[in-house]
Amino acid sequence: AQLLMVSGKPRQVLLNSLSGQMVELGPLDQKSLSASLAHACKKWCGETTCVSSNINGGGKTHYVLSQIGMRQAQNERFAYRRVPYHESSTSGSLVARLSKFAGTREKNAFHIDIGHIIPANANTCLFELLIVGVLKNPETCAVYARSNRDVYYLEIPNSERNKTAEALRFP
Repeated sequence: AQLLMVSGKPRQVLLNSLSGQMVELGPLDQKSLSASLAHACKKWCGETTCVSSNINGGGKTHYVLSQIGMRQAQNERFAYRRVPYHESSTSGSLVARLSKFAGTREKNAFHIDIGHIIPANANTCLFELLIVGVLKNPETCAVYARSNRDVYYLEIPNSERNKTAEALRFP
């Protein structure tokens, strides 16, 4: 088991409850933080691509479908899976949607189609799924574990003054 610690702000600390020690983590500059996160994500989290456009009807869905189609044409065996994520979505509903495809032998290409209005915990939920790799339904304790073989395409909707992308911290 490995633990990745990333600090983006000064005076952040990581508490280790097993040893009772506190380790102060110095902040990384933006370039180092981005490079470290990209490397860690590629190695441990699998492939994730965010797709956005500054106009409605800008071809985001077409782009996702064409990317998956090109990879399938190159004999990568992906099954396309569209997963809606909108204001009434919860970690539980996302676990239920994703778990339908767990246990299949083929690789999945998940198209997370994010709505204009997102739930308040969207950042936490997407972080757990895409970075930690595990998402839990707190009501049933059902768990979905992301496979490194799967590919995730996040379609970020166009919104007035880019509010949805900024709320998701995708500037």
